[in-house]
This record gives sequence, C-alpha cells and structure tokens, in this order.
Amino acid sequence: MSTSLADKLARFSPEKRAALMKKLAQAQSNPEPVTQNAAILSPAQERWVFQDEMTPANPAHCIFGALRLRGQLDYAALDQSLRTIYDRHDPLQLNFHRVSGALRPSKRGDAFHINHVDISAHGQDAQAALSEVHTAEMQRGFDLSKDQLIRVTLVKLAENDHALLFAVHHIVFDGWSMSVFFDELAKTYTDIVNGKPASLSPLQQNFAKSIARQQQRLS
Repeated sequence: MSTSLADKLARFSPEKRAALMKKLAQAQSNPEPVTQNAAILSPAQERWVFQDEMTPANPAHCIFGALRLRGQLDYAALDQSLRTIYDRHDPLQLNFHRVSGALRPSKRGDAFHINHVDISAHGQDAQAALSEVHTAEMQRGFDLSKDQLIRVTLVKLAENDHALLFAVHHIVFDGWSMSVFFDELAKTYTDIVNGKPASLSPLQQNFAKSIARQQQRLS
C-alpha cells in the first residue's frame, strides 16, 4: 500500500473505513464477469491439438483407468451418475476443429453414453477376456473432431462382478482429474442408490471463464 493511500485511509472516519472494507470484500467475492468465448482454447489444449494433428488418434494422448466393481450393481444409478458428472464438467463435452486455419472448440449436443460388454459366458476364462478387452481399449485413441472425448466401458464378468474401463483424451483431462472423477462418481452413485439427489459441491470456477482469465493475463 502506498504512503499517500495509507494516509488517506487513516483520515477516514471509522464508519467510512467500515463501508470501504465492505465494498472491497464484495468486489472480491463477486468479481466482474469475464465474457465467455467458445473459440478460446488454453495453451495446453492448443499443444494437444497440434500433437494430434501430427499423430491422429494416438492412444499415447489419452489417460486410461479401470475400476473393479464386485457386488450388486445398479446399472441405472451408474448410468445416471456418469451422465451427471459429464454434464457437470464442460470440457468433457467438447470437440475441436480447425476453421479457416484457426482452432475452434465446439460443444457436443448429444447425451453421454456408456458402452456395455458382456463376457460372462466365458466363465472361468472371463479374466483373460477382460484383459483382452482392456488391452483393445488402451490401443484406441480419439478423433478430436467428432468422438466423445471420454469413453466409458462397463464389462460384465459375472452377475456380481464388473469392470469399469475409462479412456479420456488429455485435452480435456489430466492425471489429477481422474481422482476427482472417481471421487465424484462414488459420491453421486451412493446418493442415487439411496434415493437422494446428487450432493456434489458447486464447481469453484467455470472452465471457459478460467481460460478467458488466462488469456487476459497473457495479453
């Protein structure tokens, strides 16, 4: 704080100082809105698009995960939980294109979908069959211009034994995001099977606004 400003504040009456501090607090808690621009990409996203153009649909550009689910599984609750998380996170709903040489993200208009694979007929060989399915999934990349950039496959090994396989492109996900994703999935699924609305905390910031602020700081 400059000396002149400190001197001015010192001359304020207690009432004026209280009013000023209240206004400052309100400004911090309610910052000026940043205009959302559907054409904005983060620098990291631009790099991923460039890499994908060099080696299209490369599985090395993806993050893979798997979750083993033993016990009774509520398919409808799982599907609703995944849809809730997909709808909650804007980046998961994007595709990326070049328009007149410029990179442009676009929001998909379709609903999230989950793939189902039933290998229960393999009996004791179901584990080997799961390994084959998982390996095949890890060899598939994404077309950034048209694919849903998160791919979830539910594999049924037996009546009460399933595996949930995840593949997500780095352009909309990072390693830290996977733990957040699994945590939100567990919380949402638990709420739904217990007949409660999803109780996830509101997101702290909108993705598009976050990118816009990055661009403002860089400009």
